[in-house]
Amino acid sequence: MLDSNRLTKDAMDNKNRPNRDTQAYIVRLWRSGADGRWCGSVQDVGTGERQGFATLENLFAYLRERAEGAAGSSRGPPGNLERN
Repeated sequence: MLDSNRLTKDAMDNKNRPNRDTQAYIVRLWRSGADGRWCGSVQDVGTGERQGFATLENLFAYLRERAEGAAGSSRGPPGNLERN
């Protein structure tokens, strides 16, 4: 049987610890400009850090780099990407 108090305590204890197996983001997309191109932002749920992107391609590249970096990729942390 699951102990909900234990699960809650574990979640709180791990809240500020980096977890390489789980990443949570809020992704927002909207149309911008006269051409109606898609723009977006990614907000890290754990840290609150938000990044803005002028194109969906850059947004997806950012998420890909974050995932690859978390998986222990030798590429290291995300590089500089074109952002708003």
